[in-house]
Amino acid sequence: MGTAVKLADRLFLVDHETLNGHEITQTILFPSFQSQVTRLTGLKMGVADNSERMPCCVRVVYQRLDEQISLREALAQCGLIALDDPSLDETLIAATRNDVADGEHHFRARH
Repeated sequence: MGTAVKLADRLFLVDHETLNGHEITQTILFPSFQSQVTRLTGLKMGVADNSERMPCCVRVVYQRLDEQISLREALAQCGLIALDDPSLDETLIAATRNDVADGEHHFRARH
């Protein structure tokens, strides 16, 4: 369950895991500011659903689905993907790499 709020050019998602009830997350997404938005990038912050319950933060990218794909096909593609998967392009890998690069002074979203 969750809530989505659009504020200016940002999308704020707050959700909680309902099965065990141990996880709540917030995702903040923003567009690429291109004429046609196909990806939203941002950060997902929350508490891991394990015994440690450590707060964590990761970079995320939401990509617009092709209008021809069915919901069943889209769900079948969900899961972990290896970084060397040929279907991933370099900009996607760079946008989701969870490191702090030279010149970055804190963990922040990337385009």
